[in-house]
Amino acid sequence: EEQTKETKDFEVKYTVGTPGGAAVMPDKMNVFYIGVDNPVTIGSPTGWDKTTVSMTNGTISGNGTNRIVKPANAPGQKAVITVVADKKPSTFEFRLKRIPDPIFKVGSGKVRMPAIEFKSQTACRAELENFDFELRYSIVSATVYFSGANFPSVKQAVIQGSSLASITSFINQCGPGSVITFDNVKVSGPDGSRTIDGKSIALY
Repeated sequence: EEQTKETKDFEVKYTVGTPGGAAVMPDKMNVFYIGVDNPVTIGSPTGWDKTTVSMTNGTISGNGTNRIVKPANAPGQKAVITVVADKKPSTFEFRLKRIPDPIFKVGSGKVRMPAIEFKSQTACRAELENFDFELRYSIVSATVYFSGANFPSVKQAVIQGSSLASITSFINQCGPGSVITFDNVKVSGPDGSRTIDGKSIALY
């Protein structure tokens, strides 16, 4: 069995060859991500009229060399692709992983921010970092706490969606020494909804 790996940034192309000559190459890395289409390149030594492709723990669609894998919702388990070329089966194992949590950000995304910069923000967002797939997550809701300077007692508010318009009055009250904490951040993405880590921003 021959294995080669090429690493460039965070992208890994993983080629597995067998004595039978069949090969399966995920176009992203040697894992399949749940909730998205995973492109896969399959090679057959005998031609597609003598080749069949099947998969456990998911579905594989398409014809010929370029296929799309949709894994089952089974993080931590393995999916096995079987390529039968001229009645000779070859099997290839891949790990199933959930998409990593996106990172909650306001403005520059830093945890310390000039008060004037924070007061000019109108929205928050959730970004996937260092991930091969171009995916978007949207903010569903979050609880926001205002404390520190200009807030003798902690103020609490809730935002729906990414807009900060509903908490403008509290934002305008902020100044150097204020602390704004976004908590219980719910997001929605291609694999459904989840709660991600929030962030506390200290103003100066």
